[in-house]
Amino acid sequence: MPTVQVGDLTVHYLEAGSGEPVIFVHGNWASSGWWLRVLERLPAGYRGLAPDLRGRGA
Repeated sequence: MPTVQVGDLTVHYLEAGSGEPVIFVHGNWASSGWWLRVLERLPAGYRGLAPDLRGRGA
């Protein structure tokens, strides 16, 4: 799972496709994995990004 460093916070995220960015944000008690099936079916021309919010996911 890729990561990005934001200050002292390491953010894990899922990514799929290429093109116009679309950000998928999960709700409470979930993680970026909630969006796996959506990212797998992302139409051509879009780049999906699903970050794990602080304290959730990886």
